Amino acid sequence: MSWKPINDLEAAFKIAHHGLKETVDYNRELSEGVLCFLMPYHPELEGMISVGNGSTMSFVFWMVSGENMIPVFTSPQRMEEALRATGKWEEKHSMGEMTGKELLHLVSVIPGQPKVAINPACGTGARVMDAEAIQAIVDGSALKLPTPGEQAFGKLIFPGYFRRPYVMLAALTNYFNSHPEVRAAWLWSDDELAEQDINEYVVALEVAPGYSPVMAAEIQKLAEASCDQQQPCRVAVLDPADEYSAELIASFPAFYKAAEYQGLNRQELFAPAPPKTP
Repeated sequence: MSWKPINDLEAAFKIAHHGLKETVDYNRELSEGVLCFLMPYHPELEGMISVGNGSTMSFVFWMVSGENMIPVFTSPQRMEEALRATGKWEEKHSMGEMTGKELLHLVSVIPGQPKVAINPACGTGARVMDAEAIQAIVDGSALKLPTPGEQAFGKLIFPGYFRRPYVMLAALTNYFNSHPEVRAAWLWSDDELAEQDINEYVVALEVAPGYSPVMAAEIQKLAEASCDQQQPCRVAVLDPADEYSAELIASFPAFYKAAEYQGLNRQELFAPAPPKTP
């Protein structure tokens, strides 16, 4: 991209696609920075106005990629660029400024949950935010760099007891009983694949020294062979040192535990830290 950022938000916007950290940094700038937007023209409102949280307003919608979306801009200059590029510069609008979190909060409560287009018709390229992305900025979850455990296990669901593949669990338990390298095992389903009517099981393990990728291949082969309908399975390793993985270990019952396995106590693990003494 040859365009030059005008402010910190645009600098983050430009490199947000480079990686997870850059995306989280952009989300933080988006939440804390000032965004510009358009409202239907009212003669009593001249030029650019500032509005605060709790204000009532209506937004201008633009057709973006075949959908009605709310156009939002990272600077007044980008707003002018888009208005000129779309031939709307001569049209009368009221223009507002608000921090990203406040603005997206107002958008999030609009019936129908419209999408937001960041910098449509600008040389920066546009980014579209759906209801989930908007809510992640509002509740702050998009501002936190996920741990490796969240990345690996964040989209998994714990299957109910009536959906559990008992033949597979019995076969795996028999295998683990003769392999002390496996300390405990859990079973989840992939939530994203479930939405596509694909039921992939994930066998999650807490392991001891001696565990190897060779064992992972054996476990996957055994799991798939013992599934009722030859459903796909994969094996993943939980890291107790990872905060998210540790919470999963402490919160969900394992279908297999080695005889000496103690596990993690959730109440102890996540209890508030004692106050520091002066």
